[in-house]
Amino acid sequence: MGHSNATYHTVVKSVEAGFRLITHIYSGCSMVRRVDLFRVAGIVEAGFLLDELSVEVIGDGKHLPPSLLRLIFKNKGVSNVVGITDSISAAGLPEGTYKLGDDDIIVEDGIAKLKDRSSFAGSLAWTNQIVRNFKDLVGLPIELAVKPLTVNPAKLLGMYPERGVITRGSFADITIFDENLDVFYTIREGEIIYEKEES
Repeated sequence: MGHSNATYHTVVKSVEAGFRLITHIYSGCSMVRRVDLFRVAGIVEAGFLLDELSVEVIGDGKHLPPSLLRLIFKNKGVSNVVGITDSISAAGLPEGTYKLGDDDIIVEDGIAKLKDRSSFAGSLAWTNQIVRNFKDLVGLPIELAVKPLTVNPAKLLGMYPERGVITRGSFADITIFDENLDVFYTIREGEIIYEKEES
C-alpha cells in the first residue's frame, strides 16, 4: 500500500484483507493530518503501529535523511524492513535530461528530479549503496544491513528459504563484495552474471 492518502482505519481494513507491505514509507504515503477538528493517522503511522506490516524503505540517502532511516529501523526492527533502490533507467548515467515513461526528468547533483524540480523522479542508487547506507547511516552491522535486501523480501514473497539466504537447498544467488561494499561478483543460481573488470 502506498501512493495513497489512506487513513489509519483504511489501512487496518486492508491488513484484515491481507495487505502486508507499505510501499516506500514516507514517499507517497499519507501521514497524520487534520480532518475537521480531529487529527487522523495515515499510512506512515499505521506502518509503525501494525505488527503485521513490513515497510519498504528507499535507502538511497536522498529520499530519507538518516534520522528517518534510524526511526524506521528503531520502530519496525530489521526483520520488518524491506530495502529498495527505487532506481530508474538513468541510474549510472551522467547528469542530463532523460525520459521516464512519457515524462522528461533531470539528473543533477546525484538526484533524479521531475523537470520542474518539484519532486524526486525515482532514485539513482545501486543495491550495494543501499546496504552501505544501512550500515553507515543507520549503524547496522553488515550482517543485518544486508537482511532488508535479501531475507526480508524473500520471506514477504514466500520465496524463503529457497531465496534470500545461503544454505543447503537454496538457490546459489550470491553477491561478493569487499569491505567498501564494492561488488566483485554477482552469482545467480550458481552462474556468474557479473564480474568486476580489473583496473
